[in-house]
Amino acid sequence: MALDQPTEYPAMAPVLAVADVQGAIRCYSRAFGAEVLYHLTDPASGRWAHLEIRLPDGSLLMLEERPTVGDSGDCREPLPPRMRLCLFVAEVDAVTARCVEAGMHPLQPVKTHFHGHRCCLLQDPEG
Repeated sequence: MALDQPTEYPAMAPVLAVADVQGAIRCYSRAFGAEVLYHLTDPASGRWAHLEIRLPDGSLLMLEERPTVGDSGDCREPLPPRMRLCLFVAEVDAVTARCVEAGMHPLQPVKTHFHGHRCCLLQDPEG
């Protein structure tokens, strides 16, 4: 029986489209201790059509992006990601150091903001 909404997911779950699935898995595993739960490969193209990784407090879905095809049939570069993920952790400095070691780039250093949260902004290897 097909389900419209899988019961193991929230009503809205983040999905990242990445060019290098294996690299993303390595980065998120090293930075956050993520583990691959499963993946589905599109039999026609061989690309990773669905990947689920488990983070300490939830899941993140990924898929391997495919180039967009213009009206003329030529492939264009995919658009840059326009998504931010907010991860709440107890040890911001330690997690940030692990993220940088895993290949992420700090865009804003760790600091305590006016609202009291200690935060930073990182960019993963996919941008």
